[in-house]
Amino acid sequence: MQLTEVAKGASILAILDAARRRKFYVIVPALVLTVCVGAFASRLPNSYRAQALLAVERPPASDLLKMGGTPGPPGIQEQLRVIRETLFARPLLQEVLKEFTLYGPATDPDWATEDMKKRIRIQVEGTDAFYIGFEDGDRQAVAEVANRLAELFVKSTSASQEQNVEEAAGLLDQELARLRDKLADEDEEIKEYKQKVGEELPEHLGTNLKLVEALEMRLQAKRDSIGENQARRAQVLEEMKGLQKEPAQEIQRELPVEEPTAEQKALDEKRLKLKELEAKYTEQYPEIPRLRKEIADLEQAVAAGPRRKSRSDATAATSRRYPGPDASMRYLALKGELEGIDQRLRSYAPEEKALQAEIASLRQRVASAPKHERALAEMTREQALTRSQYQGLLEKQNEMKMAERLRQKGQSLVFKVVEPASVPSAPSSPKRERILLLGFVGSLGLGVVLAFLVEQLDTSFDSADDFKTFTNLPLLAVIPSVRSKSRSGRKLPEGGKGDPHLPQPNLRHLQKNRVVTVTDPGAIASEQYSILAMKLRWHLGEAPSRVLTVTSASGGEGKTLTAVNLSFALAESGLGKVLLLDADLRKPRTHEYLGIEPRPALSNLLQDPERDIYREAVRLKDLFVIPGGSDFENPVGVLGSERMRRLVERLRLEFRFIVLDAPPILPIADPQVLAGYADGVLLVVRARRTRRELFKHAIESFRATNVLGVVLNGADYAGSRYARAYEYYRRTYYKQNIRTGT
Repeated sequence: MQLTEVAKGASILAILDAARRRKFYVIVPALVLTVCVGAFASRLPNSYRAQALLAVERPPASDLLKMGGTPGPPGIQEQLRVIRETLFARPLLQEVLKEFTLYGPATDPDWATEDMKKRIRIQVEGTDAFYIGFEDGDRQAVAEVANRLAELFVKSTSASQEQNVEEAAGLLDQELARLRDKLADEDEEIKEYKQKVGEELPEHLGTNLKLVEALEMRLQAKRDSIGENQARRAQVLEEMKGLQKEPAQEIQRELPVEEPTAEQKALDEKRLKLKELEAKYTEQYPEIPRLRKEIADLEQAVAAGPRRKSRSDATAATSRRYPGPDASMRYLALKGELEGIDQRLRSYAPEEKALQAEIASLRQRVASAPKHERALAEMTREQALTRSQYQGLLEKQNEMKMAERLRQKGQSLVFKVVEPASVPSAPSSPKRERILLLGFVGSLGLGVVLAFLVEQLDTSFDSADDFKTFTNLPLLAVIPSVRSKSRSGRKLPEGGKGDPHLPQPNLRHLQKNRVVTVTDPGAIASEQYSILAMKLRWHLGEAPSRVLTVTSASGGEGKTLTAVNLSFALAESGLGKVLLLDADLRKPRTHEYLGIEPRPALSNLLQDPERDIYREAVRLKDLFVIPGGSDFENPVGVLGSERMRRLVERLRLEFRFIVLDAPPILPIADPQVLAGYADGVLLVVRARRTRRELFKHAIESFRATNVLGVVLNGADYAGSRYARAYEYYRRTYYKQNIRTGT
């Protein structure tokens, strides 16, 4: 069987599902932290705020200037920085500190000044008004301090406005002069740099590239001439060697009667030139493909023209003999031609070197262009930054001059107190409701995160889909959680009613122990047990008697509860006599779920094989129960003994279906032995309890080959994809059956 490790997802749905399943981790931190935050907020001291409203008093000259097109004085928003600087001036704040005992006598004045700045609030109200506020724990003092701050601010603005303008104008003049000098220096630096680099500037890049291309073409032409002369020199030397080998008295030279055509001569020249280029360059050189195409065209033209006589025909037709003196003349002519070729080749060498040097120089200029371009760009950028700073300061200077003219004409900003600060009736802070709300939201989020982290660390199976992604074992049934008390409102039979084999105390006991197939047969869990019973009958076939072993990976997973409910479901299916055998010799618990007296029935049958089975079994409707026993020192040896094998064979003859409640797989070997007696093995897994690594270890150690599948016990249908279907069944069919009593 295949086991696959799949990590849990971290989607929004997964987080919400984790919070729903682990409500404790969400609710408890939310409640505790909210209470703590509320207690903290209640202990915070009250703080009051008083505000005085100030407005701009504009003289009549301002309106006249506006009508004439001259802009009026700036508004409050534009003067906010100046207002803050004036209000936070140290002399103004120290004067307020002297008038009001806001701090103790031993307080550091600097610290008191900085702390007072933190308590002052400036709030813009429209274009021509703003508030000056102050916060403190004394409601009477905040109103007095706010009014005093407003009065001192009005006095300070009118007294210091002219002085500030003069100082700012002087600073602006100095900075503008410095920037002008800097701009001049940067202009001179750029000019000198351009003169220094000269032809290497980026603007000459195109010209330099064209010059390089032209010189390379000249160099190539020169090299072609050198190649042609070298080829001719080789021909001359070859012919001179031939003349030296002939006797001096008689040298015969055979020449064809017909001279080669112009196409043939051109073809020979281009073939020679192609060989020279192939010896110097690769196939990617652009002249090579072009020459090959021209050679192919010439070959076609020569083939299409009049046929030249072959060498044998020319020799047979006519031949001329050169006497000795003629051969000598020919030799001398070739020698003179050779000297001319050597002279030309010697003259070509310095010309080629000069062209190469000039090309290298131009390429150096081209390569240096990006470097000079970056340098010029950097200098230009610095110059533009300086120019921008200069323009900005120049605009500020113009604005300051305009403000000075407006002030002289009575158009500057003049503030006045419009509405004095009053004593506040309620504290402005802390906002306890907001703090409490934020604390609740934060603690709730912390609880959700905590629940999600716990969910991620939990390696148990969440749902049926989660189990299916882990193993390929068939999932035969998914049993929802069953409460010890029914929530449906179904009443148990009262005394004297119901099955005579199940008296009233037993029904209460079965309901307490969640034997839902008897106490609540219409519930979803009971229906799932019935479906499981039908699947098991189908898997085990139509044999006369079938044995099923029920086990789990470890204890506490609902193995015995599943065996009890499944046995009742099989008995109710009309199958015939069904036996529930408690084969757990170490810790038998079947009698606890059924409310019957504990007795060593299985032990008695093993010790006395001839003992009557029905005397030891307890009958509940069509279900027979044989409780276990714990009187054996070696349970594994007893279960694997011949007596146990014979007992199982006897039971097969008496009952149509036998359910063996086996011990857990880990850490004992009892289930291994009991699986050998059974036709099939049913594994019980409890949702959100059975860990993956434990189940994996149990499956790997369990060697039985007749495992039919798995029952997922204690599943949460509310969070599954089928929740609506089950809820519809519960509200429609199940409640209807309860009302009708069926």
